[in-house]
Amino acid sequence: MPFTPPPGLELIPDLPYGEQAGRAHLIDVLRPTHRAARPVPAILFLHGGGWHVFGKYPEINAFLARAGYVTFSSNYRYSHEAPFPAQLEDARAAVAWVRAHAARWGVDPGRVGVWGISAGAHLAALLGALGEVQAVVDVCGPADFFDPGWRAELQDPQGLVSRLLGARAGEVAHLAAQASPVCRVSPLSAPFLIVHGARDAQVPLSQAEALHAALLEVDVPSELWVIPEGDHFINETHLPQIEARVLEFFRETLGDPL
Repeated sequence: MPFTPPPGLELIPDLPYGEQAGRAHLIDVLRPTHRAARPVPAILFLHGGGWHVFGKYPEINAFLARAGYVTFSSNYRYSHEAPFPAQLEDARAAVAWVRAHAARWGVDPGRVGVWGISAGAHLAALLGALGEVQAVVDVCGPADFFDPGWRAELQDPQGLVSRLLGARAGEVAHLAAQASPVCRVSPLSAPFLIVHGARDAQVPLSQAEALHAALLEVDVPSELWVIPEGDHFINETHLPQIEARVLEFFRETLGDPL
């Protein structure tokens, strides 16, 4: 069903932020109906789905928009349409579009946060590792395509990572390194909040632990929040806790928009 924004919020859907091979890349804007007197931070959400299904999901940003942020949710090319780095290129293009249209949306181009779940968290983590945004929330995202604890996925020629890279990670090590946020961190990386379920059977906790350690190694602020009974995508039981901490993190790193 189409998303109908609650009172106080406005949805502007399906705006083109780029195009590849005749297909428009689309982004949704969800923002408060009340306009702030000064530019506010922008927050982009990148959806999950193993890099091959699902699409932009503006309703997940409702709690952030209610808090005064101007939020965005974009699609990106699926792995069956183009291999990595196409997905990162699209995520970068979405961030660039937000900044290029900052005046239109009343946002501060110097305060852009990004967050995602699963595959979307992977892309958000890459943007943050490369220092292209000012804050990142990574919810159960893949981070290390060399992790021996994820051997079954990485060695599966039909696995999600192999589909993303066009081959098993060990066969395209240079590309796997480019796609691994743990290999891209530097002192210029953005602050991170990493949320992961201890019982995640799809993306092991070791992925989050490796990214957290890599960020701390270069003195980048990082918080790892492990939810003991959480599985992949965590679950709705913890949604209020997660929303509260995500909001608090963006207020700490991007500033309060109100």
